Amino acid sequence: MIDERVMLFIDGNNVYNGMKELRKTDPTMPRFPDFSKLGRLLAQHRKIIRSFFYAGRFDPKKNPVEYQKQSLQYNRIRESCSMRFGRLLQRESGVYIEKGVDVLLTIDMIKLARLNSYDTAILLSGDGDLIETVREVREIGKRVELAFFPFQRAHELLFTCNSHSDITETMIRMSMRTTM
Repeated sequence: MIDERVMLFIDGNNVYNGMKELRKTDPTMPRFPDFSKLGRLLAQHRKIIRSFFYAGRFDPKKNPVEYQKQSLQYNRIRESCSMRFGRLLQRESGVYIEKGVDVLLTIDMIKLARLNSYDTAILLSGDGDLIETVREVREIGKRVELAFFPFQRAHELLFTCNSHSDITETMIRMSMRTTM
């Protein structure tokens, strides 16, 4: 259907970790692809009406250096995506964990489905925590397509969506920015 309205919902941490895995074998890979180009590859002939990027964000007061690094990267992403941020909390071990990010993604996917803002959601994630989100969106009558890195997929999420596709190294190369 050519008039099919598509929205992209991008799990930033999931994509970041997928790209990090690709950079182990090819250090020329970027931290993030150009999501407008990757979105067009995934949507094929369909119209992308909006893209959302979800991620945890460093607190600028507690970690100004990391916040500034994130800001530089996120400014590039902001060119093609609406940004939605949760928090990053540091555990005693020093590892940072995201808080509230899946909730933001879930609220947007369901709310926009209920408002009939899209026909198909393309979810860039391999996070099994989103299974119930996908079920609810499908219950509303919308299609959900999953795009994921092959080494990151949650099998139940894979089978909960209407369809799925791998994000391949070739797709990433086709969606790399021409200027840095």
